[in-house]
Amino acid sequence: GACCALPAGQQCDLLTSCGCGSGSTCSLGEAGAVACRVLPAQPKAPYASCNAHAECPARYSCIGGACKLHCQVTADCGAEGTLCVPATFGDAAIAGVSFCLRGCDVVSPREPAAGARACGEGATCVDATVELGATDCSNAGSGVQGASCQLEADCAPGFDCFLGACERWCASGGSECGLGLVCSGIYDVGGRELGSCC
Repeated sequence: GACCALPAGQQCDLLTSCGCGSGSTCSLGEAGAVACRVLPAQPKAPYASCNAHAECPARYSCIGGACKLHCQVTADCGAEGTLCVPATFGDAAIAGVSFCLRGCDVVSPREPAAGARACGEGATCVDATVELGATDCSNAGSGVQGASCQLEADCAPGFDCFLGACERWCASGGSECGLGLVCSGIYDVGGRELGSCC
């Protein structure tokens, strides 16, 4: 193998998997610790829904319900994401651990509009523009128009939880809303004028 350097105080390097043997990768572990883990035989696709780090491919960890690429700066994200942001455990940032926000399409997470990136199987796109500055993939629920919800994760892809009910995302002047529904509550989401069908 080649020589490589480990970040101070870490068992391995999240960006390169330096410090981990063949068939393993560097990933987040319990309570935000960084450690080597064995790669699964059939890892989930990048930005697909996940429940554990062990499901994700090399250089990805399960963060916010999706397998997300690790980074130090936004340039590390390449085509995978739009912004490198710190990972958190509880309310505190995890020192030296960041990931790429996807820059996905909340209206159509699997078949995004031009300039946006697709979320993987079982994931939806959520509006993280207020907290993080971009849209990002997260695990999806099954709630559709009018279903009761408490969180974005309770709703199906293309829907969000607005005031306790799942409502379809829509573009101002778009055709996403069905008969009897209108696109309202328009605001800026990643540079697009979007609202919800109600």
